[in-house]
Amino acid sequence: MKFLPLCMCLFLIYTFILFASGFSGVHQQRGLDYIRAGLYNQAQQEFQKVLSKTPDDIESYYQLGKAYQLDDMLDQAVDVYYQILQRETAKKLHGLACLSLTEIYIKQGDFKSAESSALRAIKLNPKMPHAHYQLGNVYVQQNRLGLAKIKFSESIEIDPDFSDAYQWLGRIALMQNQLEKSTNYYLKAITLTPNSASSYYNLAKIHRLQGDTIQAEKYLVRFK
Repeated sequence: MKFLPLCMCLFLIYTFILFASGFSGVHQQRGLDYIRAGLYNQAQQEFQKVLSKTPDDIESYYQLGKAYQLDDMLDQAVDVYYQILQRETAKKLHGLACLSLTEIYIKQGDFKSAESSALRAIKLNPKMPHAHYQLGNVYVQQNRLGLAKIKFSESIEIDPDFSDAYQWLGRIALMQNQLEKSTNYYLKAITLTPNSASSYYNLAKIHRLQGDTIQAEKYLVRFK
């Protein structure tokens, strides 16, 4: 039996690593490009190619879950995210997996599971603003507006430029007839997202409630 010299063995191992790394990188990038283009089926195929060669590529697992989620293949996405949560080597992605599960459960109307996943995401990564935001969404759906306000406020403490959270705070204040507070939240949302149609519509509604029809009409023009 012939043995390869040690230097040749090392060369072959090194070549294999470079090939696997290059192969994964190419298909990962293609998958991400397909996701950005809204071509979710093609993205799934690219990440599956990576996983066929490197089954422990956790980032590709997560992106595959996202491609399924965006393609409304929610059962497949849930399965992938749970696989991530079962892997200790994927610990850095556990918070994101829980957040993604929260988004799916909200879409499915399973607010009990959504609350549980969001709380776990926050425990894993307390500085993730979207986890607080999605938990706020859950509390809105459960009509627990006081808790929702707390979570939306915490999300903007972490990320002061979180426009969607300001919009929700404005909406809750409007529901509670706190018109001045609501106005301030919506004005902040507009400074961050100038094309926010819902913010202009609700500002028009507030001014109409205050009897200021001229200002209401100005905001309605922006809404249209």
